[in-house]
Amino acid sequence: MYGQTSMINAKIHEQLGLPPGKQKLQFGSTFIKDSNTLAFCNIGSGATLTLGLKERGGRKK
Repeated sequence: MYGQTSMINAKIHEQLGLPPGKQKLQFGSTFIKDSNTLAFCNIGSGATLTLGLKERGGRKK
């Protein structure tokens, strides 16, 4: 398995063409920061991560 979540984002970019800046990874109910390792988040081999899209939002003026 990969160490940094940014490496997983790069692999997803290779496979799907989705830029790493648009990806957000979730494990259970927790969103994972790109700077964290999988071990830091207690994510082991065989775990399932959910891929979501980061969307810009904000207050309407």
